[in-house]
Amino acid sequence: MNALKTNINTLNNIKKKAIYKRVFSFFNYNVAIATNSRRTIHDFEKMYSKFLKHDKSKNSLDCYIITGSTHNKSSYVILTDKIYPIADSDSIVYFAEALIFKALFNRVDDCFILHAGVISRDGKGFIIMGPSSFGKTTLVLELISRGYKFLSDECCSIRLNDHFIEPYPRSLGIKQDNPFYGAVDLKKKIHHDRENKAMVECENIYPDCTGDPCKAYCLIVLKSSLQNSSLKEEEKIFELALLHDDRKAVYTLCSNESIKLLYKSIEANFVLYRFSFVPNSSATKTIQDLCVGHKDSILFQVVLSNDRPDFNAKPTIKVMSKFDASLEVFKNLVNRSPESRLYTKFKKQNSLILYKIGEIIGNLDCYEMQPGVLTETANIIDSL
Repeated sequence: MNALKTNINTLNNIKKKAIYKRVFSFFNYNVAIATNSRRTIHDFEKMYSKFLKHDKSKNSLDCYIITGSTHNKSSYVILTDKIYPIADSDSIVYFAEALIFKALFNRVDDCFILHAGVISRDGKGFIIMGPSSFGKTTLVLELISRGYKFLSDECCSIRLNDHFIEPYPRSLGIKQDNPFYGAVDLKKKIHHDRENKAMVECENIYPDCTGDPCKAYCLIVLKSSLQNSSLKEEEKIFELALLHDDRKAVYTLCSNESIKLLYKSIEANFVLYRFSFVPNSSATKTIQDLCVGHKDSILFQVVLSNDRPDFNAKPTIKVMSKFDASLEVFKNLVNRSPESRLYTKFKKQNSLILYKIGEIIGNLDCYEMQPGVLTETANIIDSL
C-alpha cells in the first residue's frame, strides 16, 4: 500500500474531521497529532504523557489520523500532506506511530538516536544496547527496582554538543510472561495489539523513577553465544516492511546470492518480508542501495539477531574495545539514513559520523555482556 495522490481540497476536508488535537515534543522537535477519535488521542496521551506540550511552534510535524465509523470503514493517516489508507482501524495507532517516527528520525540532526535502554545511577548514564527479545526492558525494570533512575527502554538520545543523554520516558511495553507484569495496574495500561504488549508508564510501577539528563558513563552491548541451528553461524536476518508489495525490490535483493527470502507476510497495512543474508560487502551494498532507491515505500527496515540469550545461564561480561563499541553504536543509529538531516550535517560521510561517535565512546567504559539469570545480570551491572 502506497500513499494516495489526492488534491488539496480533499485533504483539507479530511483534516477538518480531526477535532481532537495534541502537541508532543520528541528530541526537541514538535509533533502535532490531530484525530477524529477520542480513543486514538487517548492512546497517544497514555504512551507519551511525558512528551505533551501546551503550545505548537513552527518547528513541527503534522499528523492527522482519521478513523472510519462503523458504516464507513475508510481510515487514513495524513503525514506531510501524503494520505495513507488504513485497512485495519485497530492498528491505526501503531501504523501512525511508525510513520511519524520514520519521518521524525530523518529530521533530527542535533543528537544521535540509538535503539537502546538507558538508566542512571548517581547522575551517571548506563546505555544498554541489544536486539529485540534480549531482555532490555526486563533488565531496565530490575535495575530501577534497585534504585536506578529511568530514562528509556526504547531510544537513547545523545546530544552532539555536550554528549548528555536526554530522557525518553515513553510507556514501557511489557508482555504477560515478563516477571514485572504482575506489578502493572491494568486500569492504567493500553494494549499494543501488534506487539501483544501492555503499554504502561514506568512511574505507575515505580513512582518518581524518571531521571534527568545525564552524562553517559557506561555502554553495555548485549550479545549471545547461542546460534539458531536453522541458520549458518555467519548469517543474519533482515526484516523489511513495505507500504505496498514490490516484487521488483524483492527480486533485486534475491538476485544477490548472499541474500535469501525466508518468508512473506501480508499484514493489515503493509507487507513484511524477512531475508537471511551473509553480512559481506556485496550484500550490504545491495541492501543499502535498495533502501535508498525505495525509501518512499519502506515503512521500516531492521537487522535482527539470529540468536537469543539463555536466561537460565550464568551471565558473563568482558571489556569491549572502543573501536568495536563505536561500530556497534554506528550500526544502531536510527537517524542515520542517507536522506536524513544528520547524514547531511556530516557532509554525507560515514567517516565523520564515526569520528564523532569515537569522541563520545572515548569517555565511556564499554562492555560486551551475555545476559543470563536476571538477578545475576543486574548484580554485574551494579558492580560496574
